[in-house]
Amino acid sequence: MNLYWSVYKNLERELMNLADVIHFDDKQDKVYSVHIADLLIRTSVEIEAISKHLYEVNGGNMNPIDDQGDPRSLFFDSDCIQELDQKWHITKKVVNVVASNFYFTKEENLILRPLKDCNKQGNGRWKKAYQAVKHDRVNSLEAGNVGNLIRAMAALYILNLYNMNDRVKGLDIGESEYDTSLGSSVFSVNVYKATGLSMGEHLDDSCILQHQNSTPERSLDATVLIDKYTEDSIREMHKNHVADMRITMDNADRSEILKAFIANHPEYADKTLNEICLACGEELEKKKLGISNDQEEVSQENREKIRKAGERMLMSIFSFTNMMRGEKGKRELVLNKLQIIYPSL
Repeated sequence: MNLYWSVYKNLERELMNLADVIHFDDKQDKVYSVHIADLLIRTSVEIEAISKHLYEVNGGNMNPIDDQGDPRSLFFDSDCIQELDQKWHITKKVVNVVASNFYFTKEENLILRPLKDCNKQGNGRWKKAYQAVKHDRVNSLEAGNVGNLIRAMAALYILNLYNMNDRVKGLDIGESEYDTSLGSSVFSVNVYKATGLSMGEHLDDSCILQHQNSTPERSLDATVLIDKYTEDSIREMHKNHVADMRITMDNADRSEILKAFIANHPEYADKTLNEICLACGEELEKKKLGISNDQEEVSQENREKIRKAGERMLMSIFSFTNMMRGEKGKRELVLNKLQIIYPSL
């Protein structure tokens, strides 16, 4: 039984109940009360506990010593979160605020990096607020506000996710939508997509197409989850791709039509085989239709014929036999711990 998650869910329910009393929007970010301050303290104490737990189970030294070699206290921020940040870049992780009864519109209140600077003593927005209300609640009560509480809850949410199993779930073939709240009613996280690949003879993580993750919030550092092929699947996919690629190259080497096209168009010598096939097929169709390369006015019907001719040439050269025979790639969602995603093949 995961007691840390149970405590988190209890705190989250109290936060949701609070949002039924206070209208959570951008104007109410600074609303404070003794009750909110109390929730902030309880949430932060839980952050301390789970940070030390994650630090310990991931090999952290639970008996640190100071510069003089004497035993000292273990700090949840500069020791534990700092170590987790070195392993996983946890201070850069993004959390989205998605609760149905929260009405924020500003990006700063909807897209959070709640552990930013929390690996340093005396830093981090909610952490400074926590220390203030813990040590001087009367004079620092304003720090116990809605914005600081939500950010502390978001930090606790991330830490709880990293206390889960590394493999979050298997994904069905073709599945593109998945629940990224992972059981939360308030927050969700982003997914780094590693299923678009530019495969060649060699495969490793450098083959992942980065346009899938084009925004900073979906970068490898910022995401909590990775959508990837299973290791068995990627090995089979790569084996089949290499087999088809070799057949394709043999087809291209034997094609007198392609040889003649490249001889007549030396500017295509450095182009990809894909580009060469399309251009070759299109040129042959233009000649068949009596259309010159510099002719500007071409009917829609003929443009379509030219396009299809290029695709036919490409399909006559490229082999997909092994890929079509192979099983569809199986995928999985895993925690992003900055691990190597795919084996070097």
